[in-house]
Amino acid sequence: MTIKKSDFGALSLQDLALMEAVMQSGSVSQAASALGISQSSASYGLEKLRKSFNDPIFTRSGGQMIASALAKEVLSTWCPAHRQIRRIAQGAMFEPAHSDRHFVLAGSHAGLAECIEPVLPELLRRAPNCVFQIQRHNHRALEASLHNGVDLIIEVDHLVPDSQHVHVRPMSLAGADYVTFFDPAVRSAPQSLEDFFDASHAIVQMGPNPTTLVDEMLLHSIRQRRIRLIAPDFAALARLMKGTALITTLPRFMAHHLFRDFAYVDAPLPMPQLGMSLLWSVNLHNDPAHAWLREQLSRAMARES
Repeated sequence: MTIKKSDFGALSLQDLALMEAVMQSGSVSQAASALGISQSSASYGLEKLRKSFNDPIFTRSGGQMIASALAKEVLSTWCPAHRQIRRIAQGAMFEPAHSDRHFVLAGSHAGLAECIEPVLPELLRRAPNCVFQIQRHNHRALEASLHNGVDLIIEVDHLVPDSQHVHVRPMSLAGADYVTFFDPAVRSAPQSLEDFFDASHAIVQMGPNPTTLVDEMLLHSIRQRRIRLIAPDFAALARLMKGTALITTLPRFMAHHLFRDFAYVDAPLPMPQLGMSLLWSVNLHNDPAHAWLREQLSRAMARES
């Protein structure tokens, strides 16, 4: 196929759509009518195609426009692509039962399992050929992760970046109220606010700021808690606290997984619930498959809360 590069750059999608319409109807006037353009515009478009491809494109025979071999070859590539472009432009539907999409969901651990666990059986049933990859993410590179293969991130609100490149949807999560965990084999529950402040506390440091969300909540209290252990993540925190007199204050949903071997009591002073959000790149916002996944997670959280 010989293409004159200097002319080919002048072609538009409308010109290729014209080629397809003439091929289907066998008539320039009918093609023009189907595309909503004048016959003179259609004739001009055909002339552009002939010059760009250095080929007759169509010849008239018996009152019909007959496509050349080159036109047929071009249309064999263009027609499927054109249909796909139309589906995208019209908001194509995602069919999970027939998709083999590989979805990547990430979180910094707090609430990740709790958000995904209620909806996973339904996701696997409705999308039997899709893959759902669950992974930890580096909250310091959250935005970069969303632009490099991660579909959705579940993150605590105080670590959500203020970015025009990221969509944020607040989520409701059961068990987001704060409780104080302790190892019942070593110590008893703190009975009062004074017991709470006298105890040795353990925390997880998320982000460069060593002040946790609980510390911010306690900022105006009469005393500050005494931090004795700073763990790199919640899994390490649970392992390191076992067999010690340390206590930690975390959302109650932690009792379902990492802290299931610990006892807990209500936090000794009022604290707001932990806020969590679903984050995704603006580049994926109009992706039908991605929109389906977001909706499944949001509905599951609404049912659980």
